[in-house]
Amino acid sequence: MAALSIFASAGIILFLMYDWYREKRVLMHQTRNRNATVAVRKLPWYIVHVGQYDFNIIPLPLAIILAYLFRTPLLSAYILIIGILASMHFANRIRVAARASMTLQINQMVVGFRGIYKIRPSVFSALSEAVSKIDNPLKEYVQQAVQTFYITASTRRALDELRRRSQNPYMDQFVYILERTENARQDTVVNALDNLVHRLRYYQELRSQTDVSLAVITGQTVIIEAMSIIIVLIIALIPNLREAYRESINGQLFFMFFATIGVLTVYYIERRIQTLKERVL
Repeated sequence: MAALSIFASAGIILFLMYDWYREKRVLMHQTRNRNATVAVRKLPWYIVHVGQYDFNIIPLPLAIILAYLFRTPLLSAYILIIGILASMHFANRIRVAARASMTLQINQMVVGFRGIYKIRPSVFSALSEAVSKIDNPLKEYVQQAVQTFYITASTRRALDELRRRSQNPYMDQFVYILERTENARQDTVVNALDNLVHRLRYYQELRSQTDVSLAVITGQTVIIEAMSIIIVLIIALIPNLREAYRESINGQLFFMFFATIGVLTVYYIERRIQTLKERVL
């Protein structure tokens, strides 16, 4: 059981480090080359959707093992609840990153669409060509909208499908422009697209600046999370330390008090970071 606990905790720590390292690599790539093709961050296999909630299942095995090691109703229930809340928090963090990367690709799509539409003012033909070099899931969303138009001959139905699938505020603005192409002059549509491209480029610059400013804080938060996991694991694996918290209700409440302070501190820092990123979006 001790070996399994060490393996599970090492997996969580490596996941946290990898997630931070991946964020840093994407940021460095975007900073070096503003015009590079940005891949939409897909939701990984360990994000599970249950009802209206998302869970990152990676923290759950460690929470279950720690709950078993302490084996007291109060501490075990507390650890499991923290594990579930952590899994929801990590899933939400990945979803925010996925939405941000999709916005960057929407920028590329709109720029491509604008250039094609100037030459050939056919909305769905230009859409189909504009996403030819863009990755899924955005490419899939646009292609499904194009197919819906050719099957139903309904522009509104096709664009509503695109809006529903993407769930992105900049895509909503793009669809709003496309809905008015039938009644507006071509130069008016192009001007509206120019304004949207300007807003998207401003977003891209602001997003990059925000990520650079928060990179150090994000890395420090990952280290704090990893250290917290290590400390709790040491307490759980050393019998004398574990029993000191298990043997009395006061010891259990003491453990929960300081663990809650640590969890809330990390959560507060991450929520502030997340809020800043969501404001940029």
